[in-house]
Amino acid sequence: MKRWVSAVGFLMLSCGAESAEAPRAVLRNPDAAQCKSFAQLMPNFLALIDEGRTQNLACVIKAHLLKGRTESDTPPLNDVLRALFGLLNAFARKPSELGAPLGQLCAPDEPQSAWPAVRQANELCELRRAMYLLVHEGKGIDAVTLVDPQISGAVSYITGKGKDGTEHYEVAGVVSRMCSQNAQCQLSNGLDLLISLSAYLEGADGKKTLDDLRTLVKSPRIQAFFSSEGTDALTEDGAVALARVLLPALQNASPTDLQNLLDQPPINKFKTELQPLVDDLKQVVMTPALAGPLKKTISCYVWADANLDLVRMAYRLGLRDRLPEFGFTRIEQLIEDLQSIDSRGALVHLLGTVGSALRADEQAIDSAASVCSTLFSTKSEDGQAKSNAQLALPVVGDLFAAGVASEALCAIDTLVWGCAGGAQPACMATTRRPPSGGVVPAACSNGGVACCRHCAAGEQPCGDACISSDATCAVSGGCACP
Repeated sequence: MKRWVSAVGFLMLSCGAESAEAPRAVLRNPDAAQCKSFAQLMPNFLALIDEGRTQNLACVIKAHLLKGRTESDTPPLNDVLRALFGLLNAFARKPSELGAPLGQLCAPDEPQSAWPAVRQANELCELRRAMYLLVHEGKGIDAVTLVDPQISGAVSYITGKGKDGTEHYEVAGVVSRMCSQNAQCQLSNGLDLLISLSAYLEGADGKKTLDDLRTLVKSPRIQAFFSSEGTDALTEDGAVALARVLLPALQNASPTDLQNLLDQPPINKFKTELQPLVDDLKQVVMTPALAGPLKKTISCYVWADANLDLVRMAYRLGLRDRLPEFGFTRIEQLIEDLQSIDSRGALVHLLGTVGSALRADEQAIDSAASVCSTLFSTKSEDGQAKSNAQLALPVVGDLFAAGVASEALCAIDTLVWGCAGGAQPACMATTRRPPSGGVVPAACSNGGVACCRHCAAGEQPCGDACISSDATCAVSGGCACP
């Protein structure tokens, strides 16, 4: 496993070593500059690896994501990485920004008022400035702290570690189907929506929509409706019923249908609060660049999630289980934090720019969809006792529960700024430790098949266990390997 870490680290470092990379920051205190090791930057990630708890995920990657459909095919994960690194290199080859020192790509880091407008900036420089805001000014660490538990909570719900103690891999199946690349679902439609949505959010109408959404979630009456308490509170069946009315209205791009929603009980009680956001949605469905990909994306979702399991998950986590990270207060805080971090609109603009570049690479789109569909697959492949989702998602849950996202942000910061430059170390020392317990690690056979156990010399597989080579196995199937 450590060789996997070294390989990823090598790829990241090789990208950061481009001669056209953004210049290093001016040291405020050169004596304080330190070069942190990978072990210092991501201690929980390495701890999980040392315990063997990421092995199931490694098996899925080795067996399915690092193998092409034929010998001549590029493995899907390699193709996704090829597209991403190629994109960064393309940004690095663009002309230097206005005001950049001779021989450098980016304008100076200080003063921020001298930074070029987002649309005139080099994308690679904007990525670096995003790291400056996220890490060196400390704004992003708080945002990641908000996002970490939300992802961890969703994965826990899927893997059966949630409050109800029940596995919900049907949600993983929805995600896998949405990445199917078939007549119903195409990842390119989602990219088209991302590109159009980023352009919308950069404009006055989009900013108004975000403000209206923030005002709505602050409303005491709306918060009471979504509290899961009281006779008038929203029920799970009510949430599903609302979704079954809202989705067709958006899918049909009908302003009339959206307005009629406000006359439907029980939301007709909140017409005053909801009217501004409904007016925003009318604007969205009447904008052709947004309406087209929105209709296709919703059609894909409706096909992939006939039971509306994603809606049910959101209701159960936020209202039934009342997890604070899914409550209205947390959502409101997340919107405000993201708006304050992205006051220049750089992150929204970058999303659209990166989406447009990837949209032109059909091979990368197909590969990304293949990675997604395979990773979340609920089908047990030949030679596997469990599905890819059952093997990989508990590991993903452990990673986020251990705060690995925050660690990764600091590690990327070190790679971008360089060990000798910037105000390193910029990140606080990690105090959160990996969660105890977890799934039993599987071993990975030479063929990449995930095995729950490898049998020793003198033993043979028998179901999920190993027995003596002289014994007779009366169990068929199983996940033990020779």
